[in-house]
Amino acid sequence: MCEKKLDIISVSLIYFFVIVIFEAMPILNFSTILTSIIRISIFAFIWVYFFLKFIKDGSKKINKKLLVLLIVYMIVQLFIVFYNDGLGGFSKTNLTLIFFPISSIILYYVFCRDYVLHENRFLSFCYIYSVFIMYACVYNLIFNFETFKNIFNLKSSYDLQFTSFLNNRNPYGLILMIGLFLMTIGILKDKGKKKIWMIFITVTMFNLIFTFSRSAILCSAIFILVFVILNKDIRRKILYHKKIIIFLIIFTVILFAVPPTRNYIMNNIIRLQGGLTNRGSLYSYGIDLYKNNNLLIGSGYTKPYIDLAMHFEYIGFHNTFLTVIICQGIVGLLFYLILLTYSFVNMIKLRKYNNFYGSIFIAIFVSYIVYSFFESRNLFSLEFINYMLTLLICIIPMYLLNNYKVKEKYFFNNQIDFNKDLISIIIPVYNVSAFLDRCLTSVCNQSYKNIEVIIVNDGSTDNSRDICEKFVKKDKRFKLYNRENSGVCTARNYGYKKSHGKYIYFFDGDDYLDENTIKVLYDLMITNNVDVSMVGYYYTFENYEKSNENKYNCKYVLNKKDLLNNIIYRGSYAGYTWNKMYKRKLIGNLKFDEKIAYREDMLYNSFYIERVSRGVYYTSPYYHYVQRDSSVVHQRGFNTKLMGHIYSLEQIRENYLKENLNPLIIDYEIIKCCFNFKYRISVSSDSYFKELREINRICKKYYRKIMSNPKLSKLKRYEIILTNKYPEIICNIKMKLFKIWRFLYE
Repeated sequence: MCEKKLDIISVSLIYFFVIVIFEAMPILNFSTILTSIIRISIFAFIWVYFFLKFIKDGSKKINKKLLVLLIVYMIVQLFIVFYNDGLGGFSKTNLTLIFFPISSIILYYVFCRDYVLHENRFLSFCYIYSVFIMYACVYNLIFNFETFKNIFNLKSSYDLQFTSFLNNRNPYGLILMIGLFLMTIGILKDKGKKKIWMIFITVTMFNLIFTFSRSAILCSAIFILVFVILNKDIRRKILYHKKIIIFLIIFTVILFAVPPTRNYIMNNIIRLQGGLTNRGSLYSYGIDLYKNNNLLIGSGYTKPYIDLAMHFEYIGFHNTFLTVIICQGIVGLLFYLILLTYSFVNMIKLRKYNNFYGSIFIAIFVSYIVYSFFESRNLFSLEFINYMLTLLICIIPMYLLNNYKVKEKYFFNNQIDFNKDLISIIIPVYNVSAFLDRCLTSVCNQSYKNIEVIIVNDGSTDNSRDICEKFVKKDKRFKLYNRENSGVCTARNYGYKKSHGKYIYFFDGDDYLDENTIKVLYDLMITNNVDVSMVGYYYTFENYEKSNENKYNCKYVLNKKDLLNNIIYRGSYAGYTWNKMYKRKLIGNLKFDEKIAYREDMLYNSFYIERVSRGVYYTSPYYHYVQRDSSVVHQRGFNTKLMGHIYSLEQIRENYLKENLNPLIIDYEIIKCCFNFKYRISVSSDSYFKELREINRICKKYYRKIMSNPKLSKLKRYEIILTNKYPEIICNIKMKLFKIWRFLYE
């Protein structure tokens, strides 16, 4: 089973709720040094616990270079603070800035492959933070209701008496901007809550516009723009949806056509009349201050802020890089840029594994860089907003990257003598020349070398035979048998007769394997002492791949009932043959049913499972299941081969009854097939009177069975009633939804 570990999200949520108590509750004064010390103490306790947990696990995979860099960074920070500020180093600001390098050392110390962040955990975090944003927005709307009523009568944004629990429009705008980042991830990844995410985004954007935080509004727009540019899937959806483009154009025209909204945007958001709010003189003052002090290690934190307060009413230098170089000098800026570069490199690596997450975090990174030229929000401190930025720019991308890296490596049992046992790989081939070279190359490159490859050319009429002969000449492990076309089941049965391996692996000629597939299956079989081993797989389309699982590196040891319960589902691990390794002694005289040409593997597995005591399933994907539009399952019309699905299910139902399993799920699948096939026949150009009569007979038989089953849920009951009454309409809707699903991923 998947081992549970304390991860970055758990730690961050604990700290997150602590911060909410101090910053999100308007009745508390969070600006005092006492509350800072309390927050830092709680944060320290959490991270020390995390650190001890890590040590206890005994992991040795430490990023030593980064660890050394952060230790030096911490020492430099301490030296800068106490050299420049002396005892003033114990101020509220310095406490947070001193402590962050210490926490960073602990944090980056566990940046190893044992600590990863799975997508579902990250989505939970997005959801929780978004709920907090909703609280902030509602609070803001209530306390600023009178202001919002007169919003268009304001001559300048400086006339606005803005009240929020952060007491300043820019920090409030920033937490809304961060919320927008996370909500974008939520709406695109968590389609089950799409309406909720739409409400969240709408409320957030409304509040963001009326914060008057130009930096946050600008950077939110930059985030969306960069993300759309980087992610071709999102770009394609937007460009192909004329309604979205038309809506955006009309909305923009209306905003600038109506005088109140036009004046509001020009005077308060773009703020043409107000200019740059004296930022130019502020920057000039900061540069002069830096030149008149220690160029290498800056002025510390106390002195420049005291000087700033005497000349300007603003808090901070309104530029992160300027703030860093004034307070920490060239040394501090250099460390800051190194850490930013390190984070950016990891985002680029993440994009190679997952285009969506890589693109969205790069967009967040670019937004922050732009934001840092207008505001002094340093990533590496313990303030609530700064910590959220640190999570999104430095920490979460690294942990997600580890998630993809870790599934690349399977930790083999070193005590096993690999290549000891002969494994037979049986490949039926029929007119798959476009895919065959890749398929056979992936077999040839397997890290487990003691294999025999039985290729059964089932009467191919293309150049598949020539490709097979090329591999036979090149590799002695390959054997080719040419036969007249008689179907995939006959070819597999013939290949099994010609094989000699202790273990059997059935493989399809249009798919391909990762190089460790056979080795992993063998290791799982031997290490867990089971009768069948299984791995996850990819649905491989022309332009993308999608795993059948949303979790990796989880191992499940399953009994006979577990295996049977999962055998009938498309997309499960139990129904197919090509993600499994079998024992020859258990196969014995078992054959594929040569009368069936579709879902024959599901039926074969059901009979094999009857002979096993237990199996093991490893969720990481190693097999590439190539999806072809020309295949039987993806064709719009009907094909007589599809009838094999129903016949297989009816025979599997008998095995369910033998094992005292409830046949409800089988009956449900049978009747779903009947409805689907009736729809396919209705849209086919050919007539299938015989098949339709048989389908109606089966449908009538199982309709009674399933409707009388007391365990059938109400939702499925209504679905079956409607589909039985309007099969063409309901099935057509389902097919349309499937096409939309394909479009969203392609």
